[in-house]
Amino acid sequence: MVFYKSVGTLGFFVESFLAILSSSYWIMVYVTTALTLLFFPSIPWIVESPYYLLNVAKYEEAKRNLTIIRRGYSATEIEDEYEMLRQSVEYENGVKSERTWIEYFKLKSTRQPLICCILLNVLVFANGSAVIFLYASVIFPPNEYVSNNFYPLILSLIQLVSSMSAILLIDAFPRRYLYLLSGFLSFLIQSFNGIAYYEYECAIDENEENVWKWMFLIGTAIYWVLSNAIISPLNGTIRTNCFRWVSEAWGNSICLICQSLSAVLCYQIFNFVGKHYGVAVNYAIFAVNSLLMMAVVYFLLPETRGKTLAEVQLDAHKEKVRKCDRSLSCINNNTVME
Repeated sequence: MVFYKSVGTLGFFVESFLAILSSSYWIMVYVTTALTLLFFPSIPWIVESPYYLLNVAKYEEAKRNLTIIRRGYSATEIEDEYEMLRQSVEYENGVKSERTWIEYFKLKSTRQPLICCILLNVLVFANGSAVIFLYASVIFPPNEYVSNNFYPLILSLIQLVSSMSAILLIDAFPRRYLYLLSGFLSFLIQSFNGIAYYEYECAIDENEENVWKWMFLIGTAIYWVLSNAIISPLNGTIRTNCFRWVSEAWGNSICLICQSLSAVLCYQIFNFVGKHYGVAVNYAIFAVNSLLMMAVVYFLLPETRGKTLAEVQLDAHKEKVRKCDRSLSCINNNTVME
């Protein structure tokens, strides 16, 4: 999943490059529309999800497709994953048949990851990354080396390289602690960027202005690497891992809606705050959002590294069973004491 997200970053780079080459909006529309047509020849190579096939009782085809997806894994590993996947689908179908959708989302085991993923999607997109890219040519100080119009292209190139590095990082460390560390670093960097931009605006001579201008540019580049190498890929990976199978489509849809609303709201707040209080105050808001992101991860996010979706599902089911067993044990002990 991280690999495809990283490769998809190439599209942002191409789009920024085309925007530099052509100032015509209509040429951009024609070119980007033509590029999307390249998707259609790849349709015959798309493999149907084993999860969907198990839900419609196509067991052999599900196992065959899982073998294609897990090419390079041993037959034992594929068989074990297939059995876990089948068990999780059967369990979820049983739960779904016993409850309505409203009742299902009232369950803590569904509600908690949904709330966690919604808050993370809101905070990640309110943390400055979307605003920095959109307003790069406006908020970045001009210099003698790079035209402001080239900043989106430079950011796209940094995004492409750092997103590819996420493939090595996401599975190399525990995701929960990696998220906490990245949130803390984001707080430090965005706080520094706010101070640097404030000092740049308040500089009284050209030398001081140049120092803070370059400090701000370097700080923003460092944050951009952090955001695209860790925070954004982690957010997408964890959202995929956290949801129970039945709620995955609903959960992802809700998160994407909240993500879009958060980005739009962030743009509006950025314009208002920048106009009335200065751009530096926006960076203070981004820094606070980083602390809130850390709190959400600390209190709500489970560890998912090294686990398949089926294992995450079964772990949630086992935890529920353990809690029920403990509750029954307490009731029985109280009964004996009475």
